[in-house]
Amino acid sequence: MNINTKTMSLVTAVILGASAWTSSVHAATFSQIQPYLTDYKIGFTDGNKLVTQAIYDEFQITSSGMIVTKGGKKGIIDPRTGKEITPTIWDNIDIPDSKNIAIVQKGGWFQYIDLKTHKLSTMKFAGAHPYYSSAEQGTAIMLLGKSSMLLNGDGKVLVPPFAGKLTMVQLVAPGQTENKEAEKKRYFVATTPKELIMYDSASGKKLFALAKAELIPNEGGPDTAYLKVR
Repeated sequence: MNINTKTMSLVTAVILGASAWTSSVHAATFSQIQPYLTDYKIGFTDGNKLVTQAIYDEFQITSSGMIVTKGGKKGIIDPRTGKEITPTIWDNIDIPDSKNIAIVQKGGWFQYIDLKTHKLSTMKFAGAHPYYSSAEQGTAIMLLGKSSMLLNGDGKVLVPPFAGKLTMVQLVAPGQTENKEAEKKRYFVATTPKELIMYDSASGKKLFALAKAELIPNEGGPDTAYLKVR
């Protein structure tokens, strides 16, 4: 998905006019920390003082967290203070919609960090997939594994963790399957051995539940799905 971020490399920092900051006092205080360059490494200043050492190779600007890279690993620092939120230990970091949830990956496992509380999830997931739900709700984040869950970019839990499978389906209304211009709507389907539950993608509201049912997506075409009741 497209994220409103900007990757800053060593060369870009030079273009921005960053230089080796040696004075402890500067002319102005910035609302967001700014890069400086020393010995071909990037650090950050708040305009009055240096808030980090020049140890980073590149960075990504978001309003909720500054993603920094050091030695090929990624971390997050606070964009206002420069304080470390999570160290540079991750293979990849994504902050959907530049909001309050960061998806972090190490090897084949995913976790998430609440950027308001700086807390890392204790649960690990085999997959993490952001999906646009609506203009009002923004992006929903689907976390999958032995346990699955759904939350939005603000950190609100839409579907709490459960032992089962979570699937996103994109459907059109009955009778509109042949209409290529028919409006499509996304839903999330939670499946366990006991039941199937369908949720509205924007609100997370439970729409219905069926006992001993399973989802058969795209059985009647790309925008349809069937529910099989055992």
